[in-house]
Amino acid sequence: MNYRPGDTLYIGFTTQSTSGASVDADSTPVAVLRRNGAVDSAVTVTVTRNDVGDYTASAVLPLTYSGGDSIDLLVTVVISTVTSKTVLRLGALDRTAQAVAQVVYRTPKVHFVSMTGDPTYDGLSPDTANALPTDSSPGAGESILLFPGTYAIDTNIVDLAGDGVTGINLIGAGMGATTITSNALISSQGCIVHPGNGSQIVDMTIQGIAAGPGTTNKYQAPIGASTAQATFMGVVARRVNLIGDSDGFYMRQTVPIGLRAYDCIVQTKYDAMFLSGTADSRIELHNCHTIVSGPSTCFGGAVARGLNVEIGTLEVYGGSFNASDAATSSLTRARSALSDGRRSSALLCTVPPG
Repeated sequence: MNYRPGDTLYIGFTTQSTSGASVDADSTPVAVLRRNGAVDSAVTVTVTRNDVGDYTASAVLPLTYSGGDSIDLLVTVVISTVTSKTVLRLGALDRTAQAVAQVVYRTPKVHFVSMTGDPTYDGLSPDTANALPTDSSPGAGESILLFPGTYAIDTNIVDLAGDGVTGINLIGAGMGATTITSNALISSQGCIVHPGNGSQIVDMTIQGIAAGPGTTNKYQAPIGASTAQATFMGVVARRVNLIGDSDGFYMRQTVPIGLRAYDCIVQTKYDAMFLSGTADSRIELHNCHTIVSGPSTCFGGAVARGLNVEIGTLEVYGGSFNASDAATSSLTRARSALSDGRRSSALLCTVPPG
């Protein structure tokens, strides 16, 4: 069946006398919609007479339905005072969009999010998309696909930890098209997007908006893990724009943590990247562009530090680095690699553990 949630279905049926001749029912037949075998009384089925013994039943399929749901109509007809019932089977709702998305994004299931979505929808097709990335409940190894738009998630975070063994992927439509904004603080909710093992975070802007003129202690990080959040390894961020007053990538853990970033932009006023993990922790920045322009608003005018590694290894391949406006330390623990405020179009440096 080619019907999808939100479509209007039409199905015809006829009525006959005991001799087989076409006759009208004693009154307009009554039809109810059944979803997966259960009657859905919230759906109105309209039956229209076309000709003698010829009727059409129509109904709008709710957007709360899912691709793959089995649909049928139960029709009740009275002819010459005799009541009879018949079931008109329509089959399963179309789930092509989900099947194609699974192949394209190489994931067991894709959860769609759009500006026209709704938190009550199942999120498993563009027609039944959720409204926010926090509406869906993906499983390990699955993906959240964000259509263009700005998604304000208040003080919430997007947790991609999955089952703790395998993470969840977060995919946007481009860093200039898809934006997530949040007021979540590192000290309470943690990092705005918290990856899990092997998570892919692709094509979007993630922005912390809690800090503003006169605010204090509004420390935020678009991607990473605070001490209260689970660690992760094997995370990849591609074409992501991180914007925040205090931090960009932020990792504070007592166990190993690992992330690779490709073609990302980081714009902050304090730490573009902060790593405090273990000697085995490793962060790689490939062709990333970092802009640190202090002083930090939420730090009450504290000077910027730039790329800050306390424990672990940071490797930077290509890209550029710009520190300005009270950024007193462009690369803490590696000042000899790049002096304060200097730009580089082909930066390659290593900050060793410890």
